[in-house]
Amino acid sequence: MGRTAGRLLLERSEGRNSAVRFSVTPSLIHRRSTAPPDDRLPGSAPLERVPPEYDEKGPPAGAAR
Repeated sequence: MGRTAGRLLLERSEGRNSAVRFSVTPSLIHRRSTAPPDDRLPGSAPLERVPPEYDEKGPPAGAAR
């Protein structure tokens, strides 16, 4: 998304004056470095534990989703 924004900004500075539309496909990357929510904060939900056999690639083969 950053590259696209940079390219569009450069195009604009080089004289493009028409609108441009584009879409970005979102993706969620689960990382082990993500901290759990602080349960001492009001309104925080309990953390759903991810089984250790799951990793960044998703569930192991044959696991129920």
